[in-house]
Amino acid sequence: MNTTVKILSVSAVLIFLSGCGMKTEPLVSTVTPTSTSENKPVEVTDTRSVWSLDQFNRTLDFSECDNLPKLNADVANLKAPYQNQEYGVEMVVAYNEAWGSSEYKIAPAEVSTIEPAGNFVAFGPLAIFGEGGCAYIRNYRMDVVPKRDQAGVVAALKANNTISSDQDILSFKEEPIGDKQVMVYSYSGMCEQLHYEVKGVKNNYVFSTFCSGNVEDGANLIETIKSLKFI
Repeated sequence: MNTTVKILSVSAVLIFLSGCGMKTEPLVSTVTPTSTSENKPVEVTDTRSVWSLDQFNRTLDFSECDNLPKLNADVANLKAPYQNQEYGVEMVVAYNEAWGSSEYKIAPAEVSTIEPAGNFVAFGPLAIFGEGGCAYIRNYRMDVVPKRDQAGVVAALKANNTISSDQDILSFKEEPIGDKQVMVYSYSGMCEQLHYEVKGVKNNYVFSTFCSGNVEDGANLIETIKSLKFI
């Protein structure tokens, strides 16, 4: 899935992603892909080195934004386990080992930091963001936030200047997904996709897509939420 979104500058990309100065931390765990159909280990024959999202972005020539190399973003064909001790979670994410370039592949999931928004887990295929200012992004993310209820969600969105009033909330409901209680909501703005906020033990976990409301992306997030375990 190669999604191109037109924006004015590189800084606009980072502002949309809630901050600036993105960098990528080392992966928390080694990931062994498993088959979606048989749930058995898959023999890995790909010898490309693993690059982070930040490493892919450092290679960009911003004078050639209209001609960014198109990275592989085939449909996910594997399920890959991911564990993060700091965040107290483990989960299974959609993955395709072909994702990346001819020389480098992307890991199933990675911890990225955007100041001042804090840490989030980026996963899913790579997509291109921008013309005139450009970067690579990943389609899905999981943000770790303090435990909160609906009022806490709305208050945080206002505090971050994401919304200006309660009327900017387009939809809000709470429902079970698997064995988790999840607040599902959307709000007006540049993107109006659904956010799935899982109520955790110590924190809440907000799963969202990058400006996507298509069925495949929503299904992938729901499957990941169903696999989520608190550790």
